[in-house]
Amino acid sequence: MLDTARLELVPVTAIQAHAYLASRRARNPERWEPVLHTLRTQPDGALARTLSTPWRLTLAATVYAEAGDPSELLVYTSPSELDEYLLARYIPAATLIHSGIAAPYTPAQIHSWLACLASFPEADADSVPEPRGAISPTSELVLHRLWPLAGRWRVRTIDAALSLLTFLPGAALFYAQIPEVASSTSKRVTAFAICAVALALVFRSGSRRTPQPAALRWPKSGTRARRQLAARRRRMGATVGLATGLAVGLALLLVPVTNPDLTFGGPFEAALTYAAVLSLTAGFAFGSVAALTVRPRDDAAHDGLDPWGPLRGDLLAGAVSACAYAVTLSLLLALAEGLAPTAQWLTSALQLGADYGTFTYDPASGFESGMRSGARYGLALGFLIISIRIAAVRRYVAFLLCARARLPWHLGAFLAWSCAAGLLRTSGSTYQFRHRELQRWLARTPTTS
Repeated sequence: MLDTARLELVPVTAIQAHAYLASRRARNPERWEPVLHTLRTQPDGALARTLSTPWRLTLAATVYAEAGDPSELLVYTSPSELDEYLLARYIPAATLIHSGIAAPYTPAQIHSWLACLASFPEADADSVPEPRGAISPTSELVLHRLWPLAGRWRVRTIDAALSLLTFLPGAALFYAQIPEVASSTSKRVTAFAICAVALALVFRSGSRRTPQPAALRWPKSGTRARRQLAARRRRMGATVGLATGLAVGLALLLVPVTNPDLTFGGPFEAALTYAAVLSLTAGFAFGSVAALTVRPRDDAAHDGLDPWGPLRGDLLAGAVSACAYAVTLSLLLALAEGLAPTAQWLTSALQLGADYGTFTYDPASGFESGMRSGARYGLALGFLIISIRIAAVRRYVAFLLCARARLPWHLGAFLAWSCAAGLLRTSGSTYQFRHRELQRWLARTPTTS
């Protein structure tokens, strides 16, 4: 069988066309005799010229595989007319051939849905330029880049609403942790901070830029994408670790100034040591998590995956990030409350000398109390992290919600069926049409005649 992956590069002779069609005439071989006879007797005739490419041979063999009269090919002397004739019958013929594959699709539905996907290059023509190294949308269908097909403003609005719905449970849980004895000013400041984070999240999720899927796996060894991702992870880990450590240290030193009842370990020297230990621990923990779950800059990090690999990786990375940050925060708060009585006891020992034995402390109770409060704060942080990190999956879900009138809800099942039927094919992390000419014809013929 001829190689259809190089359809535009390999010319076909009449002898090759005869051999190919003869091998495909398993059912009712007498139907093909006029065509085969013409190819044998007129190797330089009009039929040989119109069937001079593997793509047209594939079209002809598919269209007449189950039904029809192949002698109709003798009528067409122009390759363009033959292409239009065969392409108009290609999808119904492929559907008939692969009717054994379970899929409740009609030829009209298949044509309409594939035409929608084929129009993606035109729909994406005025999009924001993608990062350097990104796959061009003119030849390949990348799932997380299809969202402009359903309307840019609609998808971005739904995406922002989904991000807000994901964030609200964590925000409500965080606000519920405010002690009842807290002042009204503290509650208002907390509410204002939550609203500011929500607005920033909505603005970010409604951005025009296509969200890049996260990836926990490393790209292939020795590739440029691997070196870039390694450098990006180092920079992100150092930045997040330093920022977190400074924020924790400053907070622990400033809280006793604003509220003398919260000394975190007695005098300033003990509080300083206490703040230094916790800031270093928090910085290292959050920096490590940020480095391991950093988002790559382009699709090169997803090399060698199937088309659903980037979205699966984004969902997995989001879940892992949320769990890692939540557990880290819980342990840090448990450590904070566990170290506080220890610092107070040591301070008392230095101040009182031999009389320090009359003071007792119970770090276990501090750890237990910290774990209880830390679990609640960690869960709230987990909701926030996952609302931020699964941007590509969330945008894809918003795209499906907005494209119900143009594409099937179970888009993955339809794409898999199309590949099995020979209408599409996969190449790494992308879908491609079986041939560029099929894509062009579907783009200019959105409905069946």
